[in-house]
Amino acid sequence: MEKKMKVVIFDVDDTLYDQIVPFEEALKASLPHASQELKKELKALYIRFRYYSDQVFHLTEEGTLSLEEMRVYRIQEALKDFEVSITKKEAEKFQQAYRDNQGKLEMKPEMASLIKELLAVDMMLGILTNGPTEHQKAKLDQLGLTNLISKETIFISGEVGLAKPSQAIFQHIETKLDKTSEQFVYIGDSYENDVIGAKSSGWTCIWLNKYEKDIREESFQPDIELVDYTQIRQMVMGLIK
Repeated sequence: MEKKMKVVIFDVDDTLYDQIVPFEEALKASLPHASQELKKELKALYIRFRYYSDQVFHLTEEGTLSLEEMRVYRIQEALKDFEVSITKKEAEKFQQAYRDNQGKLEMKPEMASLIKELLAVDMMLGILTNGPTEHQKAKLDQLGLTNLISKETIFISGEVGLAKPSQAIFQHIETKLDKTSEQFVYIGDSYENDVIGAKSSGWTCIWLNKYEKDIREESFQPDIELVDYTQIRQMVMGLIK
């Protein structure tokens, strides 16, 4: 029975909370002119911001690009796509406001309820997230997850030295938890990092496609695709049973 028991692993950013909320607040606080100009295109701007962040994330892991440079780059490039130009100083001001607002994070109610329900049935839960160790740990504390999930099942790329979508980090988790790939259910929002990483590693994947990305022509497909949180409990409980 133990061999078949599922393990549910969660991504953090834009999965357990809405990352667009601190993003919008940071824009308002640090770049009010851009915030007003792009009010109707906030979602599209945020998608580009995430795109540029993911584009160079591996360089920060390799040490060829500093986190500070990456953070300036992603907001400058995203805004350029909407014909808005900002200075390095303005980009740094945005990043500070973004970080400040991440200190006010709240977990999505649907995810908080799901985690509590899974814990009530003794399900093994874990976290897999890309990012700097202390920065991601601070988010987990803010979300109340360090009181709910064992530190032994929390995997942060900066700490492990491996990052999604590399199969190596998924295999690392299998080894650490002494489980096989078919026992894992992974829940994440990024197609490039979460779906590709999980499916190429043989894990079951629930994809929160909150920004309705079209992947019909892509090689890797999630097992379940959701556009919001309304069915997340039903889908997860169905998989683990």
